[in-house]
Amino acid sequence: METSLLRGERRAPPWRWYRLGFERPRSEDVSSREGASPGADSRLRAATLGALGALIALAALLRFRGLGAQGFWFDEARTAWLVHTTPAKLLGALPHTESNPPLYYLLAWGWVRLFGDTETGLRSLSALAGVLTVPVAYLAGRALATRRVGLAAAALVAVNPLLVWYSQEARSYALVVLFAALSFWLFCRTRARPTPKALACWAGASALALCTHYFAVFLILPEALLLLAARQPSRAWRLGAVAAVGAVGLAMIPMAYRERSHAPWIGRIPLGTRLDQIVHQFLVGFPPAAGPAAVVVAGIAVAAALGMLALRANPAERRAAALAAAVGVPTVALPLVLAVAGVDYLNTRNVIAALVPLAVVAAAGFGARRAGLAGLAAMLMVAAASLSVVVSVAAHPADQKLHLRQVAAALGPTRAPRAVLLDSASTFALSLAFYRHDIWWSPPGGARVAEIDVLRKLPPVTSCRDDWWGSACHYGGRPPLHGPPARGFRLVSSHRVGGFQIARYRASRPIRIYPHQPFETRPRPGFRPASRNHLLLSPERPPVLP
Repeated sequence: METSLLRGERRAPPWRWYRLGFERPRSEDVSSREGASPGADSRLRAATLGALGALIALAALLRFRGLGAQGFWFDEARTAWLVHTTPAKLLGALPHTESNPPLYYLLAWGWVRLFGDTETGLRSLSALAGVLTVPVAYLAGRALATRRVGLAAAALVAVNPLLVWYSQEARSYALVVLFAALSFWLFCRTRARPTPKALACWAGASALALCTHYFAVFLILPEALLLLAARQPSRAWRLGAVAAVGAVGLAMIPMAYRERSHAPWIGRIPLGTRLDQIVHQFLVGFPPAAGPAAVVVAGIAVAAALGMLALRANPAERRAAALAAAVGVPTVALPLVLAVAGVDYLNTRNVIAALVPLAVVAAAGFGARRAGLAGLAAMLMVAAASLSVVVSVAAHPADQKLHLRQVAAALGPTRAPRAVLLDSASTFALSLAFYRHDIWWSPPGGARVAEIDVLRKLPPVTSCRDDWWGSACHYGGRPPLHGPPARGFRLVSSHRVGGFQIARYRASRPIRIYPHQPFETRPRPGFRPASRNHLLLSPERPPVLP
């Protein structure tokens, strides 16, 4: 009999040490002890379903509320551009514009044709995936341990600020979390009830996760190894399921290799900073909304959960936590090893698939049978800290994405070609071009315009260091121009909208300007074209992705 070493019971034989924490829960450890009679168990099941339904409703409220209030930032604008073309052109453009597999984009392509290409229409795919992750987290905790652990895991997932943020973004991260959670749940179910059907379902969910994000492999790999080490079902079924998932992974390698150079900015942030961000952002999301108080409260609560797991959990609950940790920890640790070795793509969103298994680890402490009110209080501390961050983000524009739709609308109609000069980050151009279908890069030979609209980013109320998630606090302000951007133009109006100042300059006659500074009637010798930081309004929709 294998029992917990923490309680001073009989030690397992040395040759069986590796199985500690990785055996499926015995029936007496799980549901049979939660109710003394069929009637009591039925009432408990109804109460559990009611609580789970409330958590799902809360998750839906947090994810769908204000879904279209923020504009598309650069990464989302790329998604919006890609899904506007045909599937064949989308697949052809993907290796040149993205660093992710194609499944999310193909699903989004069909999704916008049903629900529209607005912020709400496109982001609702991620919001739905985020809501569905909540019951899957419950099922994973329930399959590993008890209903209490399942509900605690579902609660942590429902209010987690990082998951709420990516459930409101037109990118693949919410979808990969859903598929990774499905893979983890089916892995747990396969170990508890090892049947060929369960194994085939695990292989299917794992393949979907791999086709959504390359880093899903770091979650699937430990699952596959643990399944191969199991005794049931037959070896042929286990090898076949793992081989099928491996074949999907191998098919993704050529595209991953072609896309390998699309994230050079990751390595510019110190590795230590990124590790600190992973811990911080897994707990309470992105700064500055996630202030020090929220981090401290959530950190203390999670530490308490681990303490209760060690001191108050029974052997089945500790085995559940150990199994979840055996999946969640390598999902972060393996990319870290690669980063140290020189293959560095480590940041929070690339290892976001680890969140559900790690939430189950904490939930096993919060929901331990002998944790009692202390476990409930610690979980409520995490929930309160998380909700405070989500509410703060919703209330402060500096913590949100830029409102570039408002800026594009404020440019107003034009009867003749005009230049739009971005006196800010050039990445804003992609979003503006999506919102204004008549906007495009100025041609190398310049263009004759009688109007130049200068878009200047205003200083943010708060700032955030090493920001890569698209919030307004990342983009610093620019000082106003000391004069017209080109000779012959004079200022006619200036107003502020969406965190920008729009200064409008006009000339008495059309003047040719060029896509490099200074914007003279003819280019000076020796000037090379600058970053494409100004755009030309023309009457035709651009033909391809910028």
